[in-house]
Amino acid sequence: MPALGGKRWIAGLLGAILLAHAAPGGATGRLCASTPPNTSAPCRIALLLPLQSDSLGQAAQALRDGFLAAASVDAQAPAISLIDSGDTPASAQDAYARAAAGHVLIVGPLGKSLVAALVASPVLTPTLALSLPNDSVLPSHMAAIGLSLDAEGRQLAQWAAARQRGPALIVTAGASWQQRLASVLAAQWQQGGRTASVLEAAAASGYLSDAALAAILARVASSRPALVFAALEPDQARQLKAALPPELPVYGASSVNPGPDAQLAPHELDGLHLLDLPWLLTPDTAGVAAWPQPLSPLPPDLARLYALGIDAYRVARALALNDGDGVELDGVTGKLSLHFGDGPARFARRAAAAVYQAGLAQPATEP
Repeated sequence: MPALGGKRWIAGLLGAILLAHAAPGGATGRLCASTPPNTSAPCRIALLLPLQSDSLGQAAQALRDGFLAAASVDAQAPAISLIDSGDTPASAQDAYARAAAGHVLIVGPLGKSLVAALVASPVLTPTLALSLPNDSVLPSHMAAIGLSLDAEGRQLAQWAAARQRGPALIVTAGASWQQRLASVLAAQWQQGGRTASVLEAAAASGYLSDAALAAILARVASSRPALVFAALEPDQARQLKAALPPELPVYGASSVNPGPDAQLAPHELDGLHLLDLPWLLTPDTAGVAAWPQPLSPLPPDLARLYALGIDAYRVARALALNDGDGVELDGVTGKLSLHFGDGPARFARRAAAAVYQAGLAQPATEP
């Protein structure tokens, strides 16, 4: 099969829609239905998620709710079919094959292992996966978007490098994602000859131990870092920030953000530089406030997936209506770009930056 790069990827998608929605006399009408979703609409999107999974179900439901919320305020939304992918490679492959029938675009699945399981599938329906696989190269009919903590780490280190000089101390704990983020931060910071050291702090039940905090302070006193990166959870980052000298800059990815509803002591996190989604950092701006809120408040992790659902719908709709080389979107998860050319599709997301001041995360401008 020839490669489908650049405009050909989208042209293949558009061709499927156009064949299903030709106007009388051979002229082409609107690509998608001009009415809200209904079962007879000629433009149909399948949303493939592990909705019943014990491990991924809550995440999938939050993402589904955001996707459907975005569609609910679109007068020209295509019809959307919800298909449970299960949470095993075999169930995902079976659901993927079923989703290919009667749909011009498949959105999903969610979960790196499930996306990886579909790479070798014989299904050729255009697909927008919702997780970024670590190693798998996606076939030409697939693209992927998601919330990559690795990408945030690289962006965070670049931001800090433009503001700070000198060695960096990276504080992490025992979780595998924390150690991976610490490695990403170190690799990015060390570009250009900068130096970084990593300190793995002991933690139990989500909190740093007193001995760990003492070890961090001893390292700060001996190595005199110019800044500290926190590859930590929110409560751990709060402990770290309270223990460190207030003049020492601290940077963290979205993992350190306790969210807008956290009960913080006055000035507890002041000076903390962080990256996160506009959905959480700037909820009152026009680009965020235009989209429906969930029916009940969500914790930050699920709120991010709800926001990803909104942006996934917007990207999917743009692909279904676009004949260019990709999508540029000022989204609720950040500034998104999805481009097609020779080889796999290229996705990038730039998170929003903020600095805690007077107890609130205030938007900040990156250089």
